[in-house]
Amino acid sequence: LRDWLAQRFTAVLMLLYMGYVFFLVFSGCSLAQWKIVFSYQWMKIFSVVFMLSLSWHGWIGFWTVLTDYVHSKPVRSFILSALLAVIAVYNVWLIWILWFLK
Repeated sequence: LRDWLAQRFTAVLMLLYMGYVFFLVFSGCSLAQWKIVFSYQWMKIFSVVFMLSLSWHGWIGFWTVLTDYVHSKPVRSFILSALLAVIAVYNVWLIWILWFLK
């Protein structure tokens, strides 16, 4: 039940973020306006929450599929470890882009 609820909760968070981003895209924002929007602290936090939600959502999905279809425990552990490393790199990369890249 916990994984099911986490999937639904993260899906709602991602839907809210994507809805806002699509609104910005279709309202015809210029590059300067995009820079302004992403310079706000609340947008940076909202973007990190989106990325963490995407990571958690994806982790649960991959873990579920791999435990169902990859029966070799060492292979499954390797794939999940590689996935965790990729997720960590992407999250650190996003934080670096949002807060440290000028």
